[in-house]
Amino acid sequence: MTETLEPKEAREPIAAGEFHVIDVRSQEEWESESDRVPGAVHIPADELGSRLDEVPEDKKILLVSPNGEGCEDAAQSLEDRDVAVLEGGVEGWRGDRLMTQPSP
Repeated sequence: MTETLEPKEAREPIAAGEFHVIDVRSQEEWESESDRVPGAVHIPADELGSRLDEVPEDKKILLVSPNGEGCEDAAQSLEDRDVAVLEGGVEGWRGDRLMTQPSP
Protein backbone atom coordinates (compact mmCIF):
# COMPACT_ATOMS: atom_id res chain seq x y z
CA MET A 1 0.00 0.00 0.00
CA THR A 2 1.20 3.48 -0.86
CA GLU A 3 1.74 6.01 1.92
CA THR A 4 -0.44 9.14 1.85
CA LEU A 5 0.84 12.45 3.17
CA GLU A 6 -1.21 15.50 4.03
CA PRO A 7 0.10 18.70 2.44
CA LYS A 8 1.26 20.17 5.75
CA GLU A 9 3.20 16.95 6.49
CA ALA A 10 4.85 17.02 3.08
CA ARG A 11 5.86 20.70 3.06
CA GLU A 12 9.10 20.44 5.03
CA PRO A 13 10.41 17.24 3.39
CA ILE A 14 9.71 18.76 -0.04
CA ALA A 15 11.55 21.96 0.92
CA ALA A 16 14.47 19.89 2.24
CA GLY A 17 14.72 17.98 -1.04
CA GLU A 18 13.80 14.65 0.53
CA PHE A 19 11.26 13.88 -2.21
CA HIS A 20 11.40 13.70 -5.97
CA VAL A 21 7.99 15.25 -6.66
CA ILE A 22 6.16 14.06 -9.77
CA ASP A 23 3.01 15.77 -10.94
CA VAL A 24 1.01 13.12 -12.79
CA ARG A 25 -1.68 15.41 -14.19
CA SER A 26 -2.48 15.19 -17.88
CA GLN A 27 -0.63 17.50 -20.28
CA GLU A 28 -3.80 19.57 -20.66
CA GLU A 29 -4.22 19.93 -16.88
CA TRP A 30 -0.54 20.81 -16.46
CA GLU A 31 -0.69 23.53 -19.11
CA SER A 32 -4.01 25.02 -18.03
CA GLU A 33 -3.43 25.02 -14.26
CA SER A 34 -1.05 27.64 -12.92
CA ASP A 35 -0.54 26.21 -9.42
CA ARG A 36 2.16 23.59 -8.95
CA VAL A 37 3.86 22.02 -5.98
CA PRO A 38 7.35 23.58 -5.78
CA GLY A 39 10.02 21.53 -7.51
CA ALA A 40 7.55 19.15 -9.15
CA VAL A 41 8.45 17.62 -12.48
CA HIS A 42 5.67 16.74 -14.87
CA ILE A 43 5.24 13.17 -16.06
CA PRO A 44 1.63 12.34 -16.95
CA ALA A 45 0.35 9.20 -15.21
CA ASP A 46 -0.17 7.40 -18.50
CA GLU A 47 3.49 7.99 -19.46
CA LEU A 48 5.13 7.17 -16.15
CA GLY A 49 5.74 3.50 -16.88
CA SER A 50 7.63 4.31 -20.06
CA ARG A 51 9.65 7.13 -18.48
CA LEU A 52 11.08 5.32 -15.45
CA ASP A 53 14.59 6.35 -16.49
CA GLU A 54 13.64 9.90 -15.43
CA VAL A 55 12.72 8.80 -11.91
CA PRO A 56 15.54 8.39 -9.38
CA GLU A 57 15.77 5.00 -7.68
CA ASP A 58 17.51 6.32 -4.57
CA LYS A 59 15.01 8.98 -3.51
CA LYS A 60 11.48 8.81 -2.13
CA ILE A 61 8.85 9.72 -4.73
CA LEU A 62 5.86 11.95 -4.00
CA LEU A 63 3.06 11.72 -6.57
CA VAL A 64 0.79 14.72 -7.07
CA SER A 65 -2.51 14.63 -8.95
CA PRO A 66 -5.25 17.26 -9.31
CA ASN A 67 -7.15 16.11 -6.22
CA GLY A 68 -5.18 13.22 -4.72
CA GLU A 69 -7.08 10.55 -6.63
CA GLY A 70 -5.83 8.40 -9.46
CA CYS A 71 -2.29 7.97 -8.19
CA GLU A 72 -2.53 4.27 -7.36
CA ASP A 73 -1.91 3.11 -10.94
CA ALA A 74 0.97 5.54 -11.25
CA ALA A 75 2.41 4.26 -7.96
CA GLN A 76 2.21 0.67 -9.22
CA SER A 77 4.18 1.59 -12.33
CA LEU A 78 7.04 2.73 -10.08
CA GLU A 79 7.68 -0.91 -9.19
CA ASP A 80 9.64 -1.29 -5.97
CA ARG A 81 10.46 2.37 -5.34
CA ASP A 82 9.51 4.20 -2.15
CA VAL A 83 6.34 6.10 -3.13
CA ALA A 84 3.94 8.42 -1.32
CA VAL A 85 0.87 10.29 -2.58
CA LEU A 86 0.00 13.88 -1.70
CA GLU A 87 -3.44 13.76 -0.09
CA GLY A 88 -5.80 16.12 -1.88
CA GLY A 89 -3.27 16.68 -4.66
CA VAL A 90 -2.75 20.21 -5.92
CA GLU A 91 -6.19 21.18 -4.62
CA GLY A 92 -5.21 20.09 -1.11
CA TRP A 93 -1.87 21.87 -1.34
CA ARG A 94 -3.55 25.07 -2.47
CA GLY A 95 -6.37 24.61 0.07
CA ASP A 96 -3.86 24.48 2.91
CA ARG A 97 -2.55 27.80 1.63
CA LEU A 98 0.91 26.44 1.01
CA MET A 99 3.15 28.23 -1.44
CA THR A 100 2.77 27.11 -5.01
CA GLN A 101 5.16 27.49 -7.87
CA PRO A 102 3.62 29.32 -10.81
CA SER A 103 3.88 27.80 -14.24
CA PRO A 104 6.59 29.28 -16.46
